[in-house]
Amino acid sequence: MPHPRQRLVVIGVALSLIGVSACSQSGTPVSPLPVTGQAGTASSVPIGGVRAQAAAAAGTPAVVLSGSIAESESSTEFLVKSSQCGYENVITNGSTVVVANGLSISAGVYAYVAGSGSCSTSVTAGSVTLSEAAPTTLTVSGTVSSIVSSSEFIVKSTQCGFEPVYYSSATTISANGLTISSGTAVSAAGAGSCSTSVTATSITLGSGAAAAETPTPSGAAAPSHIPIWTMDEYWGQGENATSSQVQQYVTYAEGGLGNGKASSDCNGTSGCSSVFYFDPNEVTDSANCPITPDAQFIAAASESWYVHLSGYSDAAHRIHGEYTQSCDGQTITVPVYAPDQANTAVQAYFKSFLQTNASGWNYYLMDNTSWDLIDQFYGPGGGFCPGLPDNWCSTTEEFTTNAELVAAHGALAAALPASTFTNGLDQTPSQEIGASSKFVGGSCENCVVDGGAYEPGNYAKILTLMAATDATPGAAFIEMNSGSSAAGSAAQIGQRLVTFAVGWLGYSQGHTIVDANLEASTDNLPIWPEEMLVPTDPVQSMTSEASDIAVSTNVWRREFAACYQNGVSIGPCAAILNGTSSAVTVSSSWLTQTYGHVITLSGGDIFSGGSLSLTSTAFTVNSTSVPADQAILLVR
Repeated sequence: MPHPRQRLVVIGVALSLIGVSACSQSGTPVSPLPVTGQAGTASSVPIGGVRAQAAAAAGTPAVVLSGSIAESESSTEFLVKSSQCGYENVITNGSTVVVANGLSISAGVYAYVAGSGSCSTSVTAGSVTLSEAAPTTLTVSGTVSSIVSSSEFIVKSTQCGFEPVYYSSATTISANGLTISSGTAVSAAGAGSCSTSVTATSITLGSGAAAAETPTPSGAAAPSHIPIWTMDEYWGQGENATSSQVQQYVTYAEGGLGNGKASSDCNGTSGCSSVFYFDPNEVTDSANCPITPDAQFIAAASESWYVHLSGYSDAAHRIHGEYTQSCDGQTITVPVYAPDQANTAVQAYFKSFLQTNASGWNYYLMDNTSWDLIDQFYGPGGGFCPGLPDNWCSTTEEFTTNAELVAAHGALAAALPASTFTNGLDQTPSQEIGASSKFVGGSCENCVVDGGAYEPGNYAKILTLMAATDATPGAAFIEMNSGSSAAGSAAQIGQRLVTFAVGWLGYSQGHTIVDANLEASTDNLPIWPEEMLVPTDPVQSMTSEASDIAVSTNVWRREFAACYQNGVSIGPCAAILNGTSSAVTVSSSWLTQTYGHVITLSGGDIFSGGSLSLTSTAFTVNSTSVPADQAILLVR
């Protein structure tokens, strides 16, 4: 089994440390599509094909080409060997939408490019899609389910179900007097697949674009469950689950060194991918009772592999924390060191480690990843820089700025054999996920429910972080919560309602993943009946922060026009979260749709007979209340 890991979770500015927990549970998108470039946010994007028309009028006609990358000439230019133009220079800039699919712009990678220019000069790319082989052309038709940003929306399609669509100034848009907004009929064509996304070269809006689509398609047109992440191990959580059960319910199955059940159960097909846990940010030095794989790293390391106090490079001045360990019947304290991820030898070590121990796994989880110096080098025992105020590391010998640390994380990720999630995400996911095309998402662990305790002071921070992640093309947010209350108890049901209310309030298909580790004394998978509920067609959305969906101070509401249970339409639904210390009564002014019932949860996980009811508890506006720090879910 992977050894218990301590997770440093950071939200917001450098001093906003939320918590540290030791556990064996961890935390990435249904379609993990790392993307560089910039994207704003919008609830409705008015366009009429004018961008492509303006480019043509300026003498820079739209060009679409595809082929393998011959060479990467700089950070903003590469050469493609295409069937359309032969060898063609492609130029990128801050407005280019890059759908990386876990790859980087490098020789041998296949690129699908749409932009302005000509074969005789160059192409300035509006969008670039990367793949290991020639991407297929796909057309999806349906209705716009939700707007993610000014370069991405979700289509509720007959071909692929809920499909992310990326577009740019290079996309030819036939608007027919309409806008890309929720409910608009749309047909989008471009490179992609149903399991990832479509990078559109053309978009057509109007009733004819989705004639076969109904407002609330049933059955296979909607996902049967929200994206779910969970541990799947021998001798632990998931031990009793069969491969077919894991593949049916789990989107991301996590395991690690010496425990390959997740890899055996999930191989990237049947909607389930395996994730291998590793920690390149902290190594524990215990000679008497060595911890694998930390002992392997220490045996291979030279002194330059470690981070040191400013002005030093020797072993006596490594930055370090302290970890309490049980060894030979005694409790001992051992040092914890920080590897220097900017060191190419460290990068090579972890690449080799994963090639040896995680061959065949779909993704990795990089534990203890923070994005500023103070929080990155704060862990077991407190701050890692003795002698400084509170032992906080505002600077080290190897890192003097936060930007250097972010770049080091990115350089390590770029060296790895496969894409990776990070256990930690800050308020600027576009910068962090953008540090490497190998980053596919990040998590916040125990930020909403921590060991069964509610964290209402974090609710607004988490919702704002989810909004920022939703606005970052291809980025995923994993909401990880833990609890050990008795199955079906009032305490556990309250924790579950808060977990999934937060999930709904910030929900965006392809961006939101829930890891609800809220039970103990069982080896079942923690799969809950409420995870079979999928909210779509949001009536309200967060474009920038939690206040966008606030209905009162520290009370948030979000409604959805079309919701599903196991892929079957159940009509509208809503989530209300109360972050105050007193119960609040649901006001009619908070809601734009009509609801008749509060969703009622009974029992524990679905494997132990847990269930939910959509009709047993009546909802009365201006009368039904939401308990302090808790939440309710509403249906028609």
